[in-house]
Amino acid sequence: MTKHIAIIAPNLHGNGAVRVTLNQAKALRDAGHRPELFILLAEGDFSVPDGIPVHYLAQSDDGDKKRLSPPSAQQLQQLVRQVENSQGAFDLFLSNTARCDKMAAACDFQPLYLISHCALRQELRDALKQGPLKLLKRIRQARVMHGRHVIGVSE
Repeated sequence: MTKHIAIIAPNLHGNGAVRVTLNQAKALRDAGHRPELFILLAEGDFSVPDGIPVHYLAQSDDGDKKRLSPPSAQQLQQLVRQVENSQGAFDLFLSNTARCDKMAAACDFQPLYLISHCALRQELRDALKQGPLKLLKRIRQARVMHGRHVIGVSE
């Protein structure tokens, strides 16, 4: 049975999480599903695989991020609902970074799965080495995962 899947990512910058997101979308498409990408900010150098619709919440402001207000959970939910009204309801929501997790968790997306691209224990150790404020920030990010469906990346 074909599933309509919303995949949420922060941008299209060349990093590991974005690469995994695009590979994930391509694999789901190749398996006969209908993935659609929701990108928080239209910036970055990766290209979206053919046949996968992409929706941007905000446009880059010529690199001047100080003048760009970050997209909100409300904007994300509104855009998803607009797409659902024209393309049909989503069967699954996947979030791919801590920033996206926080926004997606504030929406009423069901079922929502958060994809962890890191070893959380190691990230907390690394944050502790950078100081208490970094550790606190990382702990707050990790709390979003509590009580939710989480997928760990592995071979």
